[in-house]
Amino acid sequence: MIPVIYGMGTALPVIVFAFLIAFASQKVGKAFDRLTHIEHGVRIVTGIVFILAGLFYSLVYVYGIPLVR
Repeated sequence: MIPVIYGMGTALPVIVFAFLIAFASQKVGKAFDRLTHIEHGVRIVTGIVFILAGLFYSLVYVYGIPLVR
């Protein structure tokens, strides 16, 4: 009887964690989809900021046009 109790005792945590991982992976997938949409917007904003900074530095330091006093 003791080996049966030992086997059930060691298998139960494995089964519980397997179910937790299975259900958590669905939540992680949904969160990843949301982050993908947010990342797309952040990439566009970052690209615009870098383009504007490049234009600013080009106009001020390459062409010598004073934009800031």
